[in-house]
Amino acid sequence: MKQTVWIFHRSRGFSLVEFMVAILLGAIVIAGAVSVYLGSKRSYTEVEQFSELSENGRFAIQLMTYSLRHGGFFGAAKGGDISRGPDLGSVSGDCGAGSGADASVFNTTDNLIAFRSTDGNAFSCIGDAATNSDVLVIKSARPSPRYDADPADPNQPKDGVISFVRGGGNVFEADQAYLIANSEAGVLIDGDDVTKPDVSVGGPMALAVAWPYVFEAFYVQNLAEPTLTRLVLERNGANWSLRKEQLVPGVEAMNFRFGMDTTGNGNVDTYTNAAGVGGDWDRVVVAEIFLLMRTLREDPRHTDEKTYQVADRSLSGAALGARFHRVLLSGSVNLRNPGLTLRAGG
Repeated sequence: MKQTVWIFHRSRGFSLVEFMVAILLGAIVIAGAVSVYLGSKRSYTEVEQFSELSENGRFAIQLMTYSLRHGGFFGAAKGGDISRGPDLGSVSGDCGAGSGADASVFNTTDNLIAFRSTDGNAFSCIGDAATNSDVLVIKSARPSPRYDADPADPNQPKDGVISFVRGGGNVFEADQAYLIANSEAGVLIDGDDVTKPDVSVGGPMALAVAWPYVFEAFYVQNLAEPTLTRLVLERNGANWSLRKEQLVPGVEAMNFRFGMDTTGNGNVDTYTNAAGVGGDWDRVVVAEIFLLMRTLREDPRHTDEKTYQVADRSLSGAALGARFHRVLLSGSVNLRNPGLTLRAGG
């Protein structure tokens, strides 16, 4: 008779040493994974911040480029040949003289001006500018003309009254200033003026066209989050005032270089800053825009040790605030209208 012998082996678990080694190895793996995750997240955040800075900066440059290209455009008239209508009204908080030019809203003779504010003030209408950033004033007519009759229809009768705007809608808006101009002269009026200039053939304003009038003053507003801000003209009861529009946050410094035509041949002979123009703004044919953009929040792990050349200014990231990320952007604009005036009149 066979006997079956059962042999039992007592099962054994992990020892304390093995368990601690397993915990250590697991902690190392988890720490590595967390480190990779945090590094990827930080890298993604930095890329996102730089992309946002670049996008905001490009938008700011594009906005000013559009305005600069239209600066000094007053239909067929020259800025010095434009007068104010008797019912135009005054501007509350109007800008004044500065940098050898008059920045008053309805003074069209000086239609492109820049001024470097050393104390936060500029042109008597700005008191909160970032120190040593430039203030840029542009005056122009918006390319949206109003006519006596449809210029595409030579058979349409003209009665001397501006009453046609392409695309329909109101010819004149009550809260808008307009420039009515031909090649000889121009006059600025309120959109709600009952009596508009007669543009009949044979009169002083013969065949004149009406254009919406635009005033813009760009500057860096000194806020906790420095912001590119613009003053624009708006109706305030019977008179006018300047409204602030905060456009792009994170613009820490804005400065310009101007290319001047000193010989009248339409080409740049020298580059200078705002002070170097010396009031000869009609000889500026190129404007170079420099914007120093910064993130809105500090990064405690970041130290900005770079030096940025913002036009003629050399700015240290450490002195400005080392914990911010920054990017320097620039753009160049050919100013069409001053160049045309120089070539035509010398």
